[in-house]
Amino acid sequence: CGGAELFCFADGSSVDFNSDVLVTGLTANTTYFLQVYTEGFSEGAFSLAITDLPACAEPQNQSVTNITSTSADLNWDDVTNATNGFEWFVFASGDDPATATPVSTATVGAGVTTANVTGLTPQTDYDFYVSSDCSADGTSTLAGPESFSTLALPPANDDLCDAIALTIGTPSAGSDYTNVGATAQANEPIATCFAGGVDKSVWFTFVAPNSGSVQVSTDIAGATFTDSEIAVYDAPTDCLDLSTLGAELGCDQDGGMTVGFNSIVDLTGLTPGNTYYIQVDRWNTATPGTFGIEVNETLSTESFDRNNFSFYPNPAQNMLNLQTTSQVETVKVYNMLGQQVLSETPNTVSPSLNVDALQAGTYIMNVTINGSSENFRFIKK
Repeated sequence: CGGAELFCFADGSSVDFNSDVLVTGLTANTTYFLQVYTEGFSEGAFSLAITDLPACAEPQNQSVTNITSTSADLNWDDVTNATNGFEWFVFASGDDPATATPVSTATVGAGVTTANVTGLTPQTDYDFYVSSDCSADGTSTLAGPESFSTLALPPANDDLCDAIALTIGTPSAGSDYTNVGATAQANEPIATCFAGGVDKSVWFTFVAPNSGSVQVSTDIAGATFTDSEIAVYDAPTDCLDLSTLGAELGCDQDGGMTVGFNSIVDLTGLTPGNTYYIQVDRWNTATPGTFGIEVNETLSTESFDRNNFSFYPNPAQNMLNLQTTSQVETVKVYNMLGQQVLSETPNTVSPSLNVDALQAGTYIMNVTINGSSENFRFIKK
């Protein structure tokens, strides 16, 4: 690239070693000469296209970030000669910007490449457009659409301070509550049986009965949220600060029998008249939805002793070893479709389960000891 050229460029197109060059500042109605040459690598036919670019270019690289239930941040790249700034528009998804009325629109000054749109409707799809205003060079065509969807409104009991009070013995339908749109709070505890952290949790409370024994259950028919985790805690000293939440008293995932991956926690020794807090979250990345939850007083009967049960390794390759202090009566294994794939009646303490024939994946193991059953999740390598 020698001589007194105006512009020179090489090796910059979508075709390897061919060239694209943006030429600006030319004088109207003036003839220019274009030289195309090779540096000795090859010879042959080629195509040449000269495109007259608009004087005012569209903004590039649109994006939408920090989306909430009612707001979002709109972003784009600067345009050098957009001396009057930019005008952005948000339309209902699929609306024609040439004829429809925007949901929201505004202008921003030169060099400003972001805007915050508010007043949106939760769980709604939108399209974002933006144009440049180049003063004497006019305005650009609309860039877009960049589509996005607002989040659902958080449930009323998303935060600990707004926990819903449950009454002992009150029945619940599977559609009474939801964790759609739920969020985690700062310092929210991750209970010992929870998988994948906490991010779709909601809160409930109950007052312990005179017996001090209850069962907390999300194992209720009709739920669309079908893979829950629940934990029960002593009350916090300050509901605004989750680091003050009391001790974890019980935790379960996959203990359900009606809804196989929902949860049941049995508690004894509670202080009558004290208030306790229930945290309900999804397992890992399970889909949020509606669910029921009940707290029922229980008789003093023997329940599954999780403190004296464990299993290893997890993930398992060939053998899954159960560590117990009591005789294991039955072990049943189900795949994630709810199909039973293995069943044994070891009737011995600390048996081993041969899982070599199972395909790789996640399974639910139902273990019965002393007539009481509990579900556990394991992974087969």
